[in-house]
This record gives sequence, C-alpha cells and structure tokens, in this order.
Amino acid sequence: MEYTIAKHGHFSEKRFWNPYLKDRFPNYERFWREFIVPLTYRPQNTHDTRLRKDISEPEEQIAMAHYSTFYHLGMAYYLLSDLSEEYRIHDFYNKILFHMGAAIDRVEELCLAISILKNGRDLNDDKMDADDLIHTAKGFFKNRYPNAFKKWVEEHRPVSIRIHTKDLGSQPRIASLKEVVSFQAITGKIRRLRNIVTHNPYAWFIPNTCKIPKPNKLRKYKRRTDILYRRDPNDFEPIDELLSRYLEELTEAINQLWQHLIIWMRTTSSGGHS
Repeated sequence: MEYTIAKHGHFSEKRFWNPYLKDRFPNYERFWREFIVPLTYRPQNTHDTRLRKDISEPEEQIAMAHYSTFYHLGMAYYLLSDLSEEYRIHDFYNKILFHMGAAIDRVEELCLAISILKNGRDLNDDKMDADDLIHTAKGFFKNRYPNAFKKWVEEHRPVSIRIHTKDLGSQPRIASLKEVVSFQAITGKIRRLRNIVTHNPYAWFIPNTCKIPKPNKLRKYKRRTDILYRRDPNDFEPIDELLSRYLEELTEAINQLWQHLIIWMRTTSSGGHS
C-alpha cells in the first residue's frame, strides 16, 4: 500500500496538505511515508495514526519534530490566507511570526535527532573543559565580538557566545550543503523580523497602517521619531507581503533540505543505533 497524507495523514496534516503544502512541501510526504509511517500503527490499521509504544526516544523526537515543522508552516499559511481588516493589527502578526519561528526551531531539532539516531551522537561528548572554553571565547573575541559590541551600542542587543547549539552549521553531516546555507539565510531574516515586531510591536509601523521599513531600509529608522517625521514612503511595505515572501522562501528552503534528510535517514548507522 502507498500511504498518502490525503488519505492516511493526521487531522492537521490533512487540513493543511491540499490548500497550502502539497505543492510547496512535497518532500514532507516522501519522508513521512518512508520513515514516519513505520513508527506508527498504520501498517496494522491504516486509521491508527498513533506512534508505537516501542519506538526509541530519538525516533519519537524525529517523528514529533517532523510533524511539528509541517504544522507550524501550515498554521502560518492559514493565518496569512485570509487577513480581513479586523485582523490587520500589529499583535496578530506576532502569531504568524511565532509559527514561522517554531517551524525553524523544529527543523533544527529534527536534524539533531537524526544525528543522534543515525550517527550515534552522544551530546555528553560535547562537554568542554576549561581550555576548550577559553579557546572558543578567544575565537569569538577575535572574529565576532567587534560587530556584536557594535550592535549592543546601537541596538542594545545582548552580546552572547553560543556554545552548544542546534544550529545546522554545527551538524557536520549537512553543514556545508548549499541547502543549509539557503535555510540559514532565510531563518536569519525571519528571526530578525520576529525580534523587531515582538519586542517593539508599534515602534516600527507607520501610524494607522501595517507598513514597516523594508529589510534593506531598517538601519535608516533607528528611532520612532524617524518613522513619525522623517520617513520616505518608498522605504516601507505592508508586513503581510513581507511575511508571505519570507514564508515562501522558508518553505522552499525546507523542502530542498528534506531531500538530504531523506538520504541521511537511509544511511546505515555508524554508532550502534538502528
């Protein structure tokens, strides 16, 4: 039997599949059919979507992160699909950005879980000693601290060193892929926008509109009064148009990345896990 999202998916998968993600994220179904369906009771009962009770913890993490990525993308498309005037308020866009950000987080969680399952990665091995930590801090000071400190002065953004992270650049199996580079490029844009809209929900909007500075114009508008009194209308665009563009870029990047995750999942474990 060939399982399909349309016939055998979970309720939310069926809900978002045809209207939003069937054509945008086809590799979701391919991954789901090959690796998620066997973790459920569907082979015994096609209507039983529950995870089997005997699967391993990494397998469960993969299944949940895979589904959650799809769910959050679907919710973002759903919220953007019918923005009536009553919902065109600043706080509403935080909900869309939440789901976009959550999808990004789940992609990183999925890749980490695959690394644990297929490569036998033990996170305890990541623990640093004092020399390792000092070496990392020196590298940060040399390569990133000047720009980070500049952002602290200009934007009050905290200066922090990320040591243990789920960032895809820390996953040796996929870090150098061009699809990972594309994914990281759009996730950086989305997280930047999320921080702006969430932490200062009204500061960036033209009064009585839902227009904000275009991404390449943000640096011109460091102060609220810049937007109130010194703005160029050509520097602004509706936030829903920006979100739609970012969401399409994100979904395309994730769909392309999924091709490599399918190949990765097909590899034989090198660390004693199966």
